[in-house]
Amino acid sequence: DAYGGAQRAYAKGQWDTVFNMMEQVATAESGSVDAVYFMAEAKRLSGNYEVALDYYQKAIDANANFAPIYLGRARANTALNPKKDAALSDLDKAITLDTFYTEAYMERGLYFIRKNDLKSARSDLEHAASINSASPLIQINLARVLLRLDENEAALAAAQRANELDVTSLEAYLVLGMA
Repeated sequence: DAYGGAQRAYAKGQWDTVFNMMEQVATAESGSVDAVYFMAEAKRLSGNYEVALDYYQKAIDANANFAPIYLGRARANTALNPKKDAALSDLDKAITLDTFYTEAYMERGLYFIRKNDLKSARSDLEHAASINSASPLIQINLARVLLRLDENEAALAAAQRANELDVTSLEAYLVLGMA
């Protein structure tokens, strides 16, 4: 039950264990895109971005239609070089493959924030919020964008929603205070 063990290790942030157990799964079940994807994620989350990129490519070779691969690869590329635009095409691909992929919309919104394209960021974050209305993180980022766009009432509403969704989030309180 290497897969189950890897999932438990993933929840605990034990990236070397995740990698090793998923490697066993990939060996036992050749062509298993999830195993190779989780191997890539383990490398990315442990800061080994270049190795992660190799495993994301192996996952794409196994199944080019698995949207999470492209999100992970975009995150790895962004971590390696935040000024490059390599991530955008992967984020677009993830969204094309799964139009309900909230995390990809949120990550693309964050990408647009870094590029100071606040209208595109707002659009992606609002779309993410329409898919997943229970995410305080989406509301926090939306409130930040709305503040920068001088849409203070809308920012306040998003900040209040973030705070309602997670009263323990210090970041939600911060953006609420800013709004």
